[in-house]
Amino acid sequence: MQAVIFQGHAFPEDFFAPEEGLIWSDRRWQQRLDKVMAQRRFRDARYAINYALKNLAERQQARATAHHLLRPLAGLFGWRLGDRPEQVETSEGEEEVGYAIFVDGNEPLLFARTLPPDASFDSPPEGHHRRFAPTLVMERTLREKAQNFGILLNGTYLRLLHFESGMRSWAEVNLTAIAEGTREGEKAWSFLWAFLRSEALKQKNLQDAVDEAKLHAQKVGEDLGRQVQEAIKTLISAVINHPENAQIKSQLVNELPEFYEQALRFLYRLLFVLYAEARGLLPLDLPLYREGYSLARWAKWAFENRNRITDNDCFLEATIKALFRLLWEGADLGHLGKIPAYKGNLFDPNATSLLNSVRIGDRSLAEVLIRLTYRQTPQGWQRVSYRNLAVEHIGSVYETLLEFQPQVAMETMWEVQVNGRTEVLNKEQMREVLSRRPCENPEQIGDSELESFARRIHSRGRSQKTLRVIRKLRTGEVFLRAGFRRKQTGTYFTHPALVNFLVRKTLEPLVEGKSPEELLQIKVVDPAMGSGHFLVAACRFLAEKLLAGYKQRYDEVQRSNPDLPETEIFSVAQIPHQLARVWHDDERALAVCKLLVANHCLYGVDKNPLAVDLAKVTLWIETAASDQPLTFLDHRFKVGDSLLGIPLKRILPKGLFADLLQAKLCQAFKHLQRISELMSDDPANLDGLRVAHQAMEETLQPFWQLHQIAVGAELSKGKGRDKNTDNQWRQELSAGNLEGALQLGEQLRKVGEENRSFSWELAFPDVFFEPDGTPKENAGFDAVLGNPPWDKVKPQELEFYADYDPLIGDYQGQSRKDRIKELQRLFAGLKQSWDAYENSVKAYS
Repeated sequence: MQAVIFQGHAFPEDFFAPEEGLIWSDRRWQQRLDKVMAQRRFRDARYAINYALKNLAERQQARATAHHLLRPLAGLFGWRLGDRPEQVETSEGEEEVGYAIFVDGNEPLLFARTLPPDASFDSPPEGHHRRFAPTLVMERTLREKAQNFGILLNGTYLRLLHFESGMRSWAEVNLTAIAEGTREGEKAWSFLWAFLRSEALKQKNLQDAVDEAKLHAQKVGEDLGRQVQEAIKTLISAVINHPENAQIKSQLVNELPEFYEQALRFLYRLLFVLYAEARGLLPLDLPLYREGYSLARWAKWAFENRNRITDNDCFLEATIKALFRLLWEGADLGHLGKIPAYKGNLFDPNATSLLNSVRIGDRSLAEVLIRLTYRQTPQGWQRVSYRNLAVEHIGSVYETLLEFQPQVAMETMWEVQVNGRTEVLNKEQMREVLSRRPCENPEQIGDSELESFARRIHSRGRSQKTLRVIRKLRTGEVFLRAGFRRKQTGTYFTHPALVNFLVRKTLEPLVEGKSPEELLQIKVVDPAMGSGHFLVAACRFLAEKLLAGYKQRYDEVQRSNPDLPETEIFSVAQIPHQLARVWHDDERALAVCKLLVANHCLYGVDKNPLAVDLAKVTLWIETAASDQPLTFLDHRFKVGDSLLGIPLKRILPKGLFADLLQAKLCQAFKHLQRISELMSDDPANLDGLRVAHQAMEETLQPFWQLHQIAVGAELSKGKGRDKNTDNQWRQELSAGNLEGALQLGEQLRKVGEENRSFSWELAFPDVFFEPDGTPKENAGFDAVLGNPPWDKVKPQELEFYADYDPLIGDYQGQSRKDRIKELQRLFAGLKQSWDAYENSVKAYS
């Protein structure tokens, strides 16, 4: 059992873990960590802590922890402690920050707060609101003291806390392990000595290490981003080129966009399982799962056997596919335990029907697993720690995949770096580019004719701008061509610290003084959600407030009725049954509250279907509980362009169709109610949830079609359409003939559909209408979160034509216009493609 547990972005386990972490093998840190002296002082520490724990065995006061444990630790580390705990004024009044810790001078370098022996760091004292939990109090008091680090001590555990920009992290040390003198205890002592001894505090070891850890996390993210791209290329290439798939190879190539979506979903599943196992949400304690299905185990096996397995083998492939089926169906193992059925769209076999029916091959699948779980560093291969990898971070890594379009090399091609972009060129394009750019590494070209040409050009003189060959692609190999959809669709990465700040500032005024039931009525939306960063942060914030509200109500009922049995307290306090089951486990209780928030409060829209899927995955990871299926999100996370909508009152003629719309909305609410009931009573019934959701959408379908026609008409203005024909649908609508209007507007409807027009009122009727179909008085969302696009959406000429001439940026003014005309002559249909792209972008302005 580990004696040091790491939590949060500031203390990544693969960086800090004693002995195994990267910092411990970094030569620059050898002297600062002082491992030799830590070993020498371990015997003293073991004796002092063991003696302290014995003295605390029968005591229950915080001052006992200070006297018997904190002061001996101060002696071991060379601290000078303040005479008494300091108080500081916070938003909650006067609160204790703890004992000041001095080394030299009179400026405290740290604060340590002592708690009664075995008191919880995360639960408030009995009868107090959850906001008075010691960790939350420490966060407030350190903020007032302008400190980032603090210590909580409860007799058996020492929690080293870090707070920054609203983000909370800690390293928690089991002092009992040190007292017992175990190997894990010795490692735990090395960690404490490295960062808390007086010399380490003076040298700012802790802050410097956290700063390096951030850079390390950024590097892990960058490495993982590249490796994820390689993983999906490996997966697609393996399937297309596997001999057993030869008969359907042409089908796979022709259906590459759909196949790419399924491959992404396959990677999303692997990602979810790696996270779930790392966080204890999957039953690794069951030998059957641990030995037979655990993805962490099979990733390690793949790494160790990567040079021995081939794509003719199918054992690993069959195991992974069986794991996905197991998580979809679940398994009741009787007295051995239970593997939950996660259900949810993520593991739905129908969502990867193409991948389910083809061969991948064990060697290729092993490579995919290795790229997701290992990274190569100067110190050797290192496992990626998913337990401490923020879901927002991994979301941004996978979000980059949405920028690419998969293609298959139909001839020998080269992946090159030129003008700051990665391009994939055929031989003719390579020769053209090499005539204008010296090649840094012609030996990597792998084609004698081109290499000779590149060397001749290179010998004529040097240029500041060069071309670098990344690799040569064989015929049939898959590559990802970078697009410009990220910028054009307004997709931007926002740092988690800024996300948390914006969420807190936006939602704090909304939650003040609200009951749990009122909190669950708050409606929060991200209209361009990408991978769901803002919604995940909102989920965390609201869940903490919700749990605090239920805890406060429980305490109030208990104080008023001290003899009331707990089951009746739950009933009187109106604690949801799923929360009551895990009431005394704060971590699981918070997970239940996250599920409640996700089911009641969160809404999201994105025009990219793959982004919507990714947002669901990130929220599934955030809300996953060991005994709950994945929450159903189809009615809350929608595909559409949130800027491309028209209010229904502007479409419907005054006095017409109001009764029909109200009747349809009443029916839709019945289906929504059915979804709500199933999510509460039978959340694993995915078929029932889907049927209810589909029924709701079909009920409103006529008005969805009408909305698409209206948007299509707006987008088609001034594009040579016959105005009389386009207006016929309006005439039919004004005459009260809805069916006739839908028939006449079909072509316009297709335009609206292709551009992903989005009706907020029809997508989320519960936000805009009452259950009887009448408009709400205060319709709309309580909060809109997101990162709006900072650039003006406009046609990107350079990025568009760079696919045809990677050096188009070399041309300026009239010479660029002439070059574009030349490209349009060389490539059939290029002018039409540009016109269609330009018109689609201008339609927004």
